[in-house]
Amino acid sequence: MHLHFIYPRWDKLLEAQPSLLDTLSAHEVGALRMTSLGLPTAMGALPEGITTSFVDDHDEDACAPLKHAPDAICLGFFTPQATRAYAIADHWRGQGIPVIAGGIHPSAIPEDVAPHADAVVCGPVEGLWPQILADLRRQRLAPRYQQDPVALFAQPRREIFAGKKTLRIDVLQTARGCDRHCAFCVVPTVNGCRIQRKAVAQVIEDCAHTQHPAVFLADENLLHDDPADVAWAEQFHDALERQRIGKFFTAAVYPQVLKTLNNSRGHRWQQAGLRQLYLICGYKAALARELNDPLLRQAIRELETMGISVLVTFTLGHDQDVVDVDDLVGDFWHDTGAHLGEVTISVPFPGTPRFAQLIKEDRLLHRHWQRYNGAFCVFKPRHGSAQAVEACSLRLWRALYGSQSRYQVQQSYVRGFGRDILR
Repeated sequence: MHLHFIYPRWDKLLEAQPSLLDTLSAHEVGALRMTSLGLPTAMGALPEGITTSFVDDHDEDACAPLKHAPDAICLGFFTPQATRAYAIADHWRGQGIPVIAGGIHPSAIPEDVAPHADAVVCGPVEGLWPQILADLRRQRLAPRYQQDPVALFAQPRREIFAGKKTLRIDVLQTARGCDRHCAFCVVPTVNGCRIQRKAVAQVIEDCAHTQHPAVFLADENLLHDDPADVAWAEQFHDALERQRIGKFFTAAVYPQVLKTLNNSRGHRWQQAGLRQLYLICGYKAALARELNDPLLRQAIRELETMGISVLVTFTLGHDQDVVDVDDLVGDFWHDTGAHLGEVTISVPFPGTPRFAQLIKEDRLLHRHWQRYNGAFCVFKPRHGSAQAVEACSLRLWRALYGSQSRYQVQQSYVRGFGRDILR
């Protein structure tokens, strides 16, 4: 049996907002992407004896003719890819080839995906492949496959993205699920409401299989100061020291968590290889509240002195924010000495409480999924208009990078991710 896997293309910032080309095109900002973890994991979970092929739709036309017809097309995608994914699925189904869809978007809103797929996989696919393949052989695919999230973690086949136009950084999953139920987050819907951590030994093994020096730790609970999180992190640090992995790490963090990284924990993470934190502002609380917090600003400066740089994401569109936050962002940027940042517009992803809230309030403007990429405002803001939020986003991008040279930006990338990040 042969399965053909496809990663649908989606518009990055400079494709969605080409007016920023003059400011950002020489800075390696707004066009690059990290590799996906979903499809490599799905392929790594397959039983022996199944042959596979792979197309990244960013580099090759996923609808181009194939020399040999596969037994099924397998699509993995998140919401900004959904429009293109549906077109790809419709094309191959028109050729008589069954389509299996999985990933974040299909898991979050399977009823939207169902008209375009023979089968929709909701949640992790580990443990489901034997039944799916048996049904495929009998030509009796079920419309939906789902199981309670279980502590199975396949070894991702990261080599499928080798040579692709992506940042030279690997994504490593240390846990699945979340019990925090944030209004904007799809993780509990997709991966369950209980945090299931990988064994430290398996994470170390995953590190050994990564292809690049830089590794993004895909676990936003990893830096929390909860006793269980701290204990796991200590075991991870000890294992890294014993194994001498030699990787550079970056991780996502929210303001209230970053402030808990006291000197001892911050130094411990720095010694373990943490080079950069991806600070997400404006989602959990309004920018006006978070950016004016002197403790957050002080924490960023302290981390910088430890050798941990902070890449700040400024998220626009919070219900408690006014439209024009230019002065606030500018003051925060200069006061903290930040050099890398990005601007995104809040996205109400399907499967989140925020998505349901906006539907209930009749504030969702449309379901053109290709525009759910952070470059557009897809809902009616509480203050101002969608157009005003988008205009503010463009102004802020120009303000952050208009005065920086390409060399300055590249040096910031190298400091946070290592020298190989842009090669």
